[in-house]
Amino acid sequence: MSKIKLIFIFILFFILSNNINALSNNIIKYSSTLELPSNNQANNIIGTNEYYFLITQNNFDTIVYKYNYENNLLTSKYFPELISSQIIKYQDNYLLIAKSHNNFKIYYLDNNLRILSQSNSSLMISPQATLNLYNKDNIIYIMLTNNELLYDNQIYEVNENLDITSNNLSSYNTETLKEILHSDYYLIHRNDMIIENNLIHYYDTTYTSKDNILIGTKQSSDNQNIAILTIINQEEKNIEYPQYTKFLNIELINDKLLVTAQNQQDKTYLVTIDYNGNILSEEPLSFKINKIYKVGNKFSLITDYQSIIFYEYQLNIRVNSSQFSTINIPKTAMPYEKVELNIKTNSGYEVDNITIIDEQGQVLSVSNNEFIMPENDVNIDITYKETVTNPETIDIITISILILLVISIILVYSRHKLKWLK
Repeated sequence: MSKIKLIFIFILFFILSNNINALSNNIIKYSSTLELPSNNQANNIIGTNEYYFLITQNNFDTIVYKYNYENNLLTSKYFPELISSQIIKYQDNYLLIAKSHNNFKIYYLDNNLRILSQSNSSLMISPQATLNLYNKDNIIYIMLTNNELLYDNQIYEVNENLDITSNNLSSYNTETLKEILHSDYYLIHRNDMIIENNLIHYYDTTYTSKDNILIGTKQSSDNQNIAILTIINQEEKNIEYPQYTKFLNIELINDKLLVTAQNQQDKTYLVTIDYNGNILSEEPLSFKINKIYKVGNKFSLITDYQSIIFYEYQLNIRVNSSQFSTINIPKTAMPYEKVELNIKTNSGYEVDNITIIDEQGQVLSVSNNEFIMPENDVNIDITYKETVTNPETIDIITISILILLVISIILVYSRHKLKWLK
């Protein structure tokens, strides 16, 4: 092999390594890449801690793939004449909801993509409308959007028989809408006057369904686009990022926001932001990102050239220090990872109780000094108590020592007497 070829291969390897490892910081780490089958375009991904479903569009048909996290294909299912397909967890199984000939089509699937039941709806849907699915109390709701904007003033409700009914937004009270739509609730004011919080900024991209966080772009006084982040809690907080023209996608990783951004040169960045709006990291990408999904213990980036890049993310484990023991517990772990608690107590002490609470206030189960890491940080509190010996044991030991002492004295005396007689 010529030196020129060797140099070329080295340069190519260096570029690819930088593109992959650019995202590898103390928060996230590259895991794997999945190339989509030919002519497939990814719609969305949903997963558990053991497997994930990838929903793709192939011309006017839908294909659903089931993979494990080594990206081994477990099974797949072909659905002809089905477009804009979305999947959502429903009870112990899944609903695949899509458009078929401008009508709703629903499939009720088990974990192995077997069809348990299906239904058709006579309700007409515009070819331009995108389906957005929500699950509240095991009732599935559908909202239609076009370019991320509310398409009509309807919310579609799916009952247990897979029948769909259409209801006007005004038939729901404010709190119910907030519970169903989460952050999306703050965007429907664009087409309906029932929303009391009038966001004056223009949002044209996606938004999270947690913690009421919106991302997008606004136009400045000199007609320049500026990326903007809005956090809605008790009051609205707007943060502008003039170095970027637009925030495109967002996902939450514990107490951080992971967003994709574009600058004026149309370059894409993966940006990590804390909940105060401070940028923690900015990583340039050589490809554009269509969507970000959190799946199981990873999150995935669907790229513009139709491959999916998976990254692992680490969560924090905090444990109280103690003068009564030596504690060997990892400082970080991935979601669903088994964590072992190695606690060596000092002499005279033993563990009294171990309490593990996650950031959501949930108390975790501990078995054989092990627990399963949840999807957020945990705090470990260990209490100790002095080792107490059973009083009955003390009496037995004392009596045994006295008996041995008496026997020893007798033996010594007997031996001494025998020597005297001689």
